[in-house]
Amino acid sequence: LLKPGGTLITWTYSSAYWGNPLRGAITRMLRHAILRMPVSARASLFKWVFYPIGRVQMRLTKRRWTRRLFAPLFALSVPRHPLREVMLEHIFDYWSSPVIRTHTNEELYDWFVEAGLDQIEILPYPIAVRGLRRSDDAPRV
Repeated sequence: LLKPGGTLITWTYSSAYWGNPLRGAITRMLRHAILRMPVSARASLFKWVFYPIGRVQMRLTKRRWTRRLFAPLFALSVPRHPLREVMLEHIFDYWSSPVIRTHTNEELYDWFVEAGLDQIEILPYPIAVRGLRRSDDAPRV
């Protein structure tokens, strides 16, 4: 559906999204329960429980010994960001997306080739690719 001369940039979750196997299992189990909650209850949970845990995690990551000492606290995957509103948005996205699929740059690249895009470029971000739909009269590069 991309118009001729248009550019498509896609970002997807990498397999690192789930973290180590233990953290991934905990996350999947909690997500299952959280997704059954009403959105307003999720928002309260994220604001009053996940956000404070994420702030503590941010402080603990500054020193290796505190991260190791409080390692069980990091079993809960909380996206962190210095700005409160951005952090809450990331938490909501991470824990409330109804479907999570992880991919590789190679998969995205192949999809772009199959879609007939040109000038395909793997971007310097985890699992991000850019491609151009050539104009009908433009030479293929």
